[in-house]
Amino acid sequence: MESVARGKPLSKKITFVTAFFDLKRREQSERSSKLIYFGLFRWLARIKHPLVIYIEKENKQDLDKILKNLSPSESKRKIVTIEIEELPLYKYNEQFKNLNIFRGGSSFKDTHLFGLITLCKPSLVAKIAEENPFETKYFSWIDFGISYVIDKSTSDLDEIVETTPEKIRLLMIQPTRFTDRTRNSFYPIRCDNIAGGFFSGSKSNIIKFSNDFETEMKEMIKTGFLGSEQHIFTYLAFNDRKNYEFLFGDYYSIISHGKSIKRDITSVVNCLKMCRHFGYTDLGYQIYCKIRDGLNNGILISKEYAVQILYDGFICSYYINKEEAIKIANVVCYLNKFPNLNLIIAKYDLFDHNLAFVNKKLSNSDITNKEAMTGENNLIDIWWPILK
Repeated sequence: MESVARGKPLSKKITFVTAFFDLKRREQSERSSKLIYFGLFRWLARIKHPLVIYIEKENKQDLDKILKNLSPSESKRKIVTIEIEELPLYKYNEQFKNLNIFRGGSSFKDTHLFGLITLCKPSLVAKIAEENPFETKYFSWIDFGISYVIDKSTSDLDEIVETTPEKIRLLMIQPTRFTDRTRNSFYPIRCDNIAGGFFSGSKSNIIKFSNDFETEMKEMIKTGFLGSEQHIFTYLAFNDRKNYEFLFGDYYSIISHGKSIKRDITSVVNCLKMCRHFGYTDLGYQIYCKIRDGLNNGILISKEYAVQILYDGFICSYYINKEEAIKIANVVCYLNKFPNLNLIIAKYDLFDHNLAFVNKKLSNSDITNKEAMTGENNLIDIWWPILK
């Protein structure tokens, strides 16, 4: 989107932090070359937000050229030259060498040295937060080559900045829970619950996050496996959810869904379903609202997905916002009168056992059927074009 490159007047200020280390040269491996990564970085180089780049001294000159040609403001750029041996967590390098790589990773990508570098993300951001060279309120990690994975048609970094919360915010791909799991069963297997390419938060929360991350990393080492930053993000976030906020989507939408869902509806609907299943009704309600707002803004979904969203959204809303749950229930009761929709609802067996419960709640509510169908947040106007 144009706003990514040009920027908008922002009510909140944030410093982005990224890094590049030439592991292909260091490891003599099959990784992508420096030229490819620098080509991907050109997208990030154009952003108008303050940006700090960690880079090895050998590659600084090439980085300078890119920033000189593409950066909209030299005053909002800071380059920090650093060697791998100077990284905050390099002191654990010998321990990392003795750890097993988690199963399901890439044989040439997920090496011990790559693991060490990616595990340094929180500490690298925390260092910049402590220095605060641009005097910003918020700080964020963003991968150097993130343009490789993002959907540029829906990505909106300004929207992400404007909605940045105080808490640590992560991208949730799918939820998990640890009631029946231990570290010994978690860290040996690839983890794709939380994305590692982007996170943000206030100065104090970023510093705390970095400390909590290193503490948990020491527990990971005890398992004998070298997990990824995504492992530790997931473990921390789902063991202390009240101190985290989330974006929802897949890797492609990592900076797309600041306000509403714009793409990747399959992954998001599945995330909503799993949140309802795990009893994460607060998260499920957030996802439902973002899907609802996305529908208001023109995102397309199937009838089957619509019914699934209404069902999971109703259950999660009931525990968080009963007025919204009653509105959903009214819509379902209304739509259930139509034979073609009744077949869809019956096929998925989603509402049959809930309709009596819903009707009882409606009869005990001050919100009438008419009120649920009209007004500024008119749900029937959102759902009827999809389900008619």
